[in-house]
Order: sequence, then C-alpha cells, then structure tokens
Amino acid sequence: MLKLKEITKVYGQGENEVYALKGLDVEFTENGVVSVLGASGCGKTTLLNIIGGLDKYTDGDLIIDNVSTKDYKNADWDKYRNNNVGFVFQNYYLIPHLSVLENVMMAMDLSGVNHEEQKRRALDALEKVGLKDQIKKRPKQLSGGQAQRVAIARAISNNPKIILADEPTGALDSENSEHVLELLKSLGKEAIVIIVTHNSELADKYSDRIIKMKDGLIISDKKVSCDTVNQKAEIVEEKIEPKTAEIKTVKKSKRPTMGFFSAFKNSLKNLFYKKGRTILTAIAGCIGVVSISLILALNSGFNAYAINYQKESLSKYPITVNKTQSSIADIADLVNQMSGNDFSTLDTYAIMNILGEDKTTMQEYTDEQKVYVEKLITGLGNSLDDLMKENDTTLFKQHVDENFNSSCATIKYDYDLDLNVYSINTKNNIPSYTQICPFGTRTSNSLSELNTVLSLMGLKLGTNDIKNIQAALDNINFWDAMVDNEEVISSQYDLISGSWPKDDLENNVYETVLVVDKYNRVSDASLYALGYIEFSDMLQSLLLNSTDIIKKLTGADFSLMIGKELDLEYEFNEFLGREFKIMLNSDYYALNENGMYENKKDDALYMRSAISNGATVKISGIVRLKNTVSSGCINGDIGYTQNLVNYIINETLNSDVVKAQKAEYEKYMLNVSSPQYQEYLNLLTELSNGNKTMETLTQEEKTIFLTCSSYKIKSVVVTYADMTETSSYDTLMLDLGVKDTNEPNSILFYPENLEAVTQIEQFIDEYNVAMKAKYDNGETITNNTIEYQNELDTIMNSMTEMISTITYILIAVTCLAVIVSLFMVGIIMYISVQDRTKEIGILRSMGARSIDILNIFNTETMLLGFFSGVLGVAISYALMPVANTLLASYLSMTNLMQPIWWHSLILIGASIILTAISGLAPAIMASKKDPVLSLRTE
Repeated sequence: MLKLKEITKVYGQGENEVYALKGLDVEFTENGVVSVLGASGCGKTTLLNIIGGLDKYTDGDLIIDNVSTKDYKNADWDKYRNNNVGFVFQNYYLIPHLSVLENVMMAMDLSGVNHEEQKRRALDALEKVGLKDQIKKRPKQLSGGQAQRVAIARAISNNPKIILADEPTGALDSENSEHVLELLKSLGKEAIVIIVTHNSELADKYSDRIIKMKDGLIISDKKVSCDTVNQKAEIVEEKIEPKTAEIKTVKKSKRPTMGFFSAFKNSLKNLFYKKGRTILTAIAGCIGVVSISLILALNSGFNAYAINYQKESLSKYPITVNKTQSSIADIADLVNQMSGNDFSTLDTYAIMNILGEDKTTMQEYTDEQKVYVEKLITGLGNSLDDLMKENDTTLFKQHVDENFNSSCATIKYDYDLDLNVYSINTKNNIPSYTQICPFGTRTSNSLSELNTVLSLMGLKLGTNDIKNIQAALDNINFWDAMVDNEEVISSQYDLISGSWPKDDLENNVYETVLVVDKYNRVSDASLYALGYIEFSDMLQSLLLNSTDIIKKLTGADFSLMIGKELDLEYEFNEFLGREFKIMLNSDYYALNENGMYENKKDDALYMRSAISNGATVKISGIVRLKNTVSSGCINGDIGYTQNLVNYIINETLNSDVVKAQKAEYEKYMLNVSSPQYQEYLNLLTELSNGNKTMETLTQEEKTIFLTCSSYKIKSVVVTYADMTETSSYDTLMLDLGVKDTNEPNSILFYPENLEAVTQIEQFIDEYNVAMKAKYDNGETITNNTIEYQNELDTIMNSMTEMISTITYILIAVTCLAVIVSLFMVGIIMYISVQDRTKEIGILRSMGARSIDILNIFNTETMLLGFFSGVLGVAISYALMPVANTLLASYLSMTNLMQPIWWHSLILIGASIILTAISGLAPAIMASKKDPVLSLRTE
C-alpha cells in the first residue's frame, strides 16, 4: 500500500546542506501499529511528514497504492492528505475557537461531506474515543488526555488508511499514555498506524512492528510477536524492489475544497473567540466609514436644502423673458452711474466684458503650438447685433397664449407700470391728498428737511444731488402686481387678518394685501412710503439713536432737536380698510381753451377733483409668508391685483388725451403711406445725389416737396412740439402712461414644481427653434428668437458646484483617515496570521489547500469589513443628531445632515472591499506558509 524507495531529504543548500533522510527504503503493506524509534534528529518526524505528504522528499519516490508521487502537484498532495491520512500530534493541535465536535468535523468539511453526514461521523469517532458527552466544550476546557483523544477522533473521522502519530504520548502522564496507545492499537486493525515515539517500552507493548532509525537511516525493522508481547523479536531486513510495471500514473479525482460557508463559519467563530481584537479592529476600520458617512449625510442634506431652496424660490426667481435684454440694461446702469459727463467715473472695463464676448467656436485645450487672439475689442461689432436685439414679447405672448400649458406654471405679464398713488388724509371732513408713489415724489420736501440737518454738520445737498437722489428713489417700488392665481398666492402666504382681495370693478374699488415678515414687521421705510409716518418723525428718531456718534464725528449737537422714538407697534385695524387713490398719467391732462391738453398737476383745485374721482385702492388683508416658504411672488409691501393693471392700461388707452394723440398719429401714418409721399422720398434721393436741384424741379414737384416736407405728428399736449419721428411719439405716449396689453415689458413664468422648470425651458427652446427656422428659410426678415433668464438655475448651479467642491475636499481629507484605517487593519490581520500559524499547519495537515487558507483569511477580513462598516454607520447615525444641533445653532440650518439608506449599504460594501484589500497581503502570506514549519511554530 505504501512504499518509500530510496527517499532522501536534504535541508539547506551548499555548505549548509543537512541530510535528514539518506536513501531510505521501507514498505508498509499491512494494517497494524508501526512504531518508529530513534534519538532526536534521526529523521523520525521527517519520515512521518513525508509519508503524510506535509513535506516533500528531495530524491527517491513515495509510492502510494502502486502510484508514483514524483509528478504529484500541491493539489494532489492535498487530496492525498485529506482522503488517506490522519495526523495525531504531540500537542493535540486543536483549533481553539472551535468546539470539540467542530474540530472533529473539520477534515470532513474539506472532503465535501454534507453537514449531517459530518456530524454523524464525528459523533461516531468521539464515541470510539469515549468523548461523545464533551462535544460542546472548547479545547481549553479539556484535560490533556481528553484533548489527545479528540485529536485522534479528528484523525479517524474521515476514515483514513494511514494514521500518523507524532509523539502522541509525549505530553501525557503514564495512565493517559496507555489509554491513547490502546486506542491507537485498536485503530490499527483497520488502518496503518505509524507512531513516532521515544518510549521503547510502550512501543514494545503496543506495536506490531518497530522501526529504529539513526542518522537518517533505518538500522532495524522488526515485527513483534502477536502471542507474546515484549518478547525479543527477530530483526527482518527486507529489500523492497520497486515493481515498475505496477506503478501507475496519478489518478485524477475530486480535490478537497473548503466551501464558502465553511470558511465563513470558521472565520466568524474565530472573530467571536477573539472579541477584544475584533472590536479594536472594527473600530480601527470604521474611522473612515464614520467620516465618509457624515460627509455623505452632509452632502445629501445640502442637496436636500438646495432642492428645498429651489422649490421655495420658484416664486422669487421665475423664468423671465424681458423685452430688453439684461446685458443692455446692465450697460445702461453703468452709464447712469456717470457723474454728469465725467467719463472717468464710467466702468469701461465692465462694459468691455459685456460687449466683447468672443463667440468664435474653438477647440478647448488644443495641442496645437499656437497662440490665438480673443477678439475683445475687434469683436465688438460681431456681438453688438445680438446684444442690441430686443425680444419680441408681442409675438412670444401670442405664442404663449395660444400654446402654453397653463397647468405647469402661472404666467404674469408685467407692463412696468408707474403707479401714481395718493394717500387720503381727512381733516374736518375735508379730504386732502399726498402723493406717496412714485417714492421719489414723496421725498421731495423731505430732502429739504434733511438739508437743514446736514447744514448743521457743514454739509449740504446741491440741486443736482437732490435730483439724482429722487431719480434713484423713484426706482424703489413698494407696490407690486400679484399673479392672477389666488391658489398660488395662498399656497405661499398665510392670511393672518382681513380677507383676500375682491375687486369691485363697477365702482372702481380695488383691494390689496399688506405683506409682513415672519415677525409681523413692516420696515420704517415702507411705513414712510405708505404715508403712515413723516420724514421728520424718522429723522428725529434717527437722531435720537445716533446723537452720541454724530457728536463725536462732527461735533454737531442735536439734543435740542430730538423728539421721540417712532411708534413700534400698530394694530391690524390701522391698516385694514386703509384707502388710497390712483391717478393715471393721462388724468393729469385736461383740455384748455386753445384746444390743447395741458398738465394740471400744479392746479390744486383740478387735482383734488381728479384724485377724488380716481380709482380707490383699499387694503383688505394682511398676509405673511408661510414658514415652509423662503420667498414669495409678491415683490413689495403692497400686492395689488391684475384687475388694477387692466384698469390702468385700458383707462389710459380710452382717455381723451391718448385718443386725440393716437388720432393725430394715424393721420400722419396715412399721409406718409400715400403715393404722393413716395414721390417726395424719390425727390429727396435725387436731390441728395445731385441729379436734381430745387431750381430744376417742376411746379408739381415743388408742390409735392413743400406739402410732404410739412408732414408731422401733431402734438395735442402743450409742452410737446409737433414730431417728425415716431420715436418722439413713442416717448410722448410713454409719458402719458400708454401700455399695450399685447406688448408686455416682461413675461414671467412661475413654475408649479421643479419638473415644470424643464417644461418651460423646453417650450421656449422649441419656440426659438421654430423662429430660427423661419428666419433661415427667409419667411421672416428678422430673427425672432428670444433670450430668457433663469436666475434660479444660475444660483443653483453655483450652489451645487460649491457643495460638490466642499464634498470633494472633505472626502479627499477623509481618504487619509481611510488609508490609515486600512494600514491598521492590515497590521492587525498580519498579527492574526502570525497567531494562527499553527492553525494553518493543522488545516494543511487535513488536506486544506493554499486557496482554502486564503479564503479563510479573506473571509475573515471581509467579515471585519462588514462589522467595521456596520459599526461606522451606526456611530455616524448616532453622531448626526448632535452634529445637526450644532450646525443648526451656528448656521441656522436645521436637519442639515440627512443620511440616505442606500449610502449606508454602499459604505458597508466599500468597507468590506477595502478591508479585504488591506488584508489581502497577510492572507496571501498565510496561504504560502509551509505546513511543516507552521506546525513547529510555538
């Protein structure tokens, strides 16, 4: 069955060569107990390891069942050990974290035996060694004799043909030694039992055959008589001649393998057995998980905040189509900042940046060895047409009215109305009126009061300064038209007193709402603009609060001028029902005795009558922004309805002065469209070219020339001269307050939700595609595409980019913690491998492959990664409420950390993968350990 032919084993190389076995020949063909005796270092254990396939011979051949092992590979040796050999070691070599039953089942686990069969065989083996009642105990809970019997049970559980026992009684007392040898003697009836021992007495007593070795050679091989134990046996010297014809090649059969579940179970039990180390490793590994989990929660919280901000800001930042493009408006603002004609105050660089955009298509990050010119100045002409082009809001409004799906957004047409609002003051039942809007008008007298105070400090506002201040103040508007959708408004604002506006169109009474902030406040500037307080009250209150600092800075003493602090509280009923009067621009003009319209603004009697007959505006309710909304669609302190907008536009169009002026314009247009006027234009061309002179003109031509050159738009307004250009006429009509309902100044889309934003943009883009196609096909002479502004999108892109940048920076910093964690895990796994070196040798002796060892440690690192990930996620979830409280106190942003459940799963998965990577090197090291050296490790 087992034949060793001229087996040589050499350790070391060159001068360090040591021969452990020197051409050893021996054969084991029968069952029984064979004892190998000899002094230490004679090669007994080496012989046992070579027979067991743990160690490889240097020369010779080991023949197993007439099969040569010269061509055996590692996998063949693993199969051989698993299927044919059972090891019993001097120090038991039981795996400490497994129970008695699990230790015995381990060899069968590698053979692919199902669990139920493993358990049955293990219990049978333990019953044979008398330990069936100890199956749940751990090795540390056993005596030496019990531990050795468990080792024997493990060795025989897989029904091996060869049992190799290396000093099985070396660590036992005499009584236990005899019990163990009795057991091995009984096993020798069914298998070859080879025992390495120093005890010749026990060998003589229990052996069927005794082999003595010295210096790597067999010096005697004798059989012990079966009749009389301990009698002197005759030495048998047999030379085993190899029968080459009987030697076969390696048989291919199923190789032993440890399943994933077995590796998982083994690793899990080891981790629980070493709880302290497992906890420390998990803590080391979870540092990075905690950091990244918190960062991801912060990122998702920021994103949620951004999305929520975006939802709440849909009303504050609508998608807007302006008649005049913003770039031109920006340039106008810069020009308006000039002081007189002083060009030194003009920010020309800013204007160049607006006008000088080079739109040439070029390749980014080119590899060409060339420097190109950006046409900042020379490209002004190329971009000027685009910048000067106005959006045709009339055409686009028509398209919107006919095609837009109103369910996705509320549309507001803004006509840039200039409201002339008058507050009503009644004294002795006689009403008086004070203009409060435009705001600059309200401040005309107030600035004179301010000048009086400034003069005490050696300062004074000049006439031009006062005009500039008033012009600037006129741009401040405390009144704003609301969207014509009460559902949208009520979804953003709470009505805290009064009622929502209900206009009485028959009596020209229009209701409005007063908007207060979350503290129910209205600014003192708003109260002044609405006529509730006077400038002198504000000025004295200002002086009251700043007397000391003004005195220190200027030396001026206002103590004698100080009055009292402003009233800081008002009752709701002081606002509710408050009425104002509206004057149209055209209302200021009345027909005089000369048949011309004259501005009667300075006529007190006329003004009192005109104002009293004007439309009434009344505050019907007080509203406040909902606490779940950050900004609303009312961009002022007073919100009025679209009915008032329609009233102002329509009544202006139907006013006498406007109708009279439009009639004159129509007469002019009729004249200039006549054939006679075309002849006049032709004459002008010929005169300018020199083809004709005034002297060469015929009488008819002279009549045409004189008649048509006098064509003008007659002005019906006293202060305006007759006009020859339509631009002057347009200016006059603007002064009269004329607006065309079909030509809004701005078209504002208030989306219902975030998805609607995309729908609106798509709607505009489709319109532009159609308009561009018409222009390209020659159907229109102008390109009627439009530009639109989505300020919210710009804000959100900046916010998202900022959040992403912050997140990347934090993650980059956190990666350092992750790397440190991985190194720590790798070091701990290396220590674990060193601690479990003997376990590696035990598993290899049972037939475990290198890949099985690798799988065990890889599984262990993956389990550690799982524990680290779960622990890290749990710790981060525990820290988030604390972090949210701190962030809320410092940033006033609640619930800023918002974990996402699938982020946690990804983190746990990443922890498993990264920990497995960090433990891969120690696992590979473990798989490559020599089983013989592993078993010798102390």
